Amino acid sequence: MKLLTRLGAVVRQPQILPAYLHWCALRSVGRVPRRAFRDQPNQVREAAIGEWFSFSEFWTFHELIPRSEETLLLHALSRPDHQAGLALDIGANLGIFACRVASLGHRVHAFEPMPDTFARLEKNIFANELEDLVRANLIGIGDEEGFAEFERPAKSPGQSRMTLSGGPDVTRVPLTTLDRYMERESIPFVDFLKIDVEGMETRVIRGGRKVFQEKRIGTALIEVCPWNLRHAGTSPKELFREIDSLGYGGWRVEDDGTPGEPWQSIDLEQIHLENFVLRPNESITASA
Repeated sequence: MKLLTRLGAVVRQPQILPAYLHWCALRSVGRVPRRAFRDQPNQVREAAIGEWFSFSEFWTFHELIPRSEETLLLHALSRPDHQAGLALDIGANLGIFACRVASLGHRVHAFEPMPDTFARLEKNIFANELEDLVRANLIGIGDEEGFAEFERPAKSPGQSRMTLSGGPDVTRVPLTTLDRYMERESIPFVDFLKIDVEGMETRVIRGGRKVFQEKRIGTALIEVCPWNLRHAGTSPKELFREIDSLGYGGWRVEDDGTPGEPWQSIDLEQIHLENFVLRPNESITASA
């Protein structure tokens, strides 16, 4: 029955067929496909992502990083002094962003609190020989140090999220804050910050009030999903008001990787899931 369901989905979306056949062929010999990143100028190391849990997960990330977000990433990490940049990947999952940043020669601190997903993250880092550039942390980032309970969807473990209601299938994970981590590691400035934490985004921002107020975050890319935010006890408007209070703005990412429509002119409750770029307000004013 499951096979028929999958075949039905493929028939309805024929563009999936080549990828599905490739998946099946490799799985038949006990292997999992790997997706390679686009070639970029000055890329120091080839890299590809594997360790996929299912074909659904493999297809969901078939583009790895959308071109607009990759352009944003490349610009944020291009320092005037041509030195290697520094990125923080909060909610690293399998390491798509972390491995991409490191493949371009930049340093990354990656955070993934779920042990099984963290194991897949580490395998991708080591498979690409990027362990000299990626520091993987088995910990979550929130608004205070301590512990939190996470629920793990059986069919999509990479979308684990914090739960407020508890239950039998939860994992207790350690938490720290962005402020505390950057202080402990003596990190003066982060060129690029990615936040993808399935609804905990507001808590991450609150735990980084000091570094945001001091403008120690150059560019951030943050996922906004109203359902996930409400599930975690907050909302899109509450998230962006928190961001505004720190002197940063939020904008849609244009196709060329630049900030586009501001959050104030968007009906946030009507979006399903979208990434926004955050930058200090004065940096946008200066470039206008």
